[in-house]
Amino acid sequence: MLNIQGTPQRLCNGLTRRDVLRAGGAGLFGTSLTQLLAAEEAGNVVQPRAKSVMFLFMFGGPSQLETFDMKPDAPSGIRGPCKPIASRTPGLRVCKHLLPGLDQAFSALLSDMSDRGLLDETLIVCVGEMGRTPKPDTGQWGRGHWSRCFPAVLAGAGIRGGTTYGRSDRDAGYPTDQPVSPEDLSATVFHALGISPETRLLDAQGRPAPVSNGGHPLETLFG
Repeated sequence: MLNIQGTPQRLCNGLTRRDVLRAGGAGLFGTSLTQLLAAEEAGNVVQPRAKSVMFLFMFGGPSQLETFDMKPDAPSGIRGPCKPIASRTPGLRVCKHLLPGLDQAFSALLSDMSDRGLLDETLIVCVGEMGRTPKPDTGQWGRGHWSRCFPAVLAGAGIRGGTTYGRSDRDAGYPTDQPVSPEDLSATVFHALGISPETRLLDAQGRPAPVSNGGHPLETLFG
C-alpha cells in the first residue's frame, strides 16, 4: 500500500492531491509488485544497488529557475526576483529561498538515513512532474507549466554526491548538454533495483511490454 504524508489539498475536480498520487503511484512507473516479482522469477534481476526507492514528489512542478537551475545572468524578464547562493557543488547555484522546508527536510532526511545505515541501500528521488516557463505569464511572476526542462535530485544507493548531470540553455528552457528523458529516469530507478530496463512483462491485455520504454540508465551517476 502507498501512504502519502503531508497536508491534504484538493484539486479543482474535488480530488485531493493524496488521491491522485496514490492512484498514480500505486506501481513503480506503472509496474506493480506482482510484475516486479515476475521479473525476478524470469531471471531479469542482477545484483541491485538499492533495496528500496523513496520518492519525494514536489507536486505542482516547482520552477527550475527558482530551485536548482537559476540563471542570474539572464535578462530580468527571465531570471525572476529570487537571488542565488553558491552551493558545495562546483558551478551549481541554488535559490536562496529554496522551497521553504525542502532544503532543511531533505538534508535532515539524508543525514538521518546515513546515520541509520539506510542511505547506501535506498535510492531517493526528489522530483516534480514538470518545470515552469522561462518567461512569466502573469504580472506577479507566476510561471506556466513547462515540460521541456525540469530538475531532479537523486541521492543514496551509490549515487555520487556533489555532482550535476546535464545542462540547460541560457534561459533554462531546453536541455543543451546530456538531456535526460522521463524514460531515462525510469530506467535509472529500475537499474538501481537490479532490474534491466529492457525487461518485458505482460500488460493487462497479456501483451509483452518493456518496463521502461526506450530509456537508458544513467550509470555514470553511480560511484
